[in-house]
Amino acid sequence: MFARFIGELIFEANNIFKDVNYLIKISKDEATYLREHGRGKDIHLSSATHKARAVRYYLTQSFKSMKLLNSYRASKIISTYDGR
Repeated sequence: MFARFIGELIFEANNIFKDVNYLIKISKDEATYLREHGRGKDIHLSSATHKARAVRYYLTQSFKSMKLLNSYRASKIISTYDGR
């Protein structure tokens, strides 16, 4: 009976780690872009001071959202190389 209980605890502990999602801090503009492209479910808000202006945006890692975010960030890069 005790061995079965320990086995169930180990099984439960192994399953807990499979549902972990990582959060990436993003800007307000990036959050707006992702919402416009249908990925609003992956965006989460955090307010540290309970004021409307102190909102932080986080993105849950998913393949489609990360692909959109990377393409958005790549489009915002300004090249300063002048060819010399």
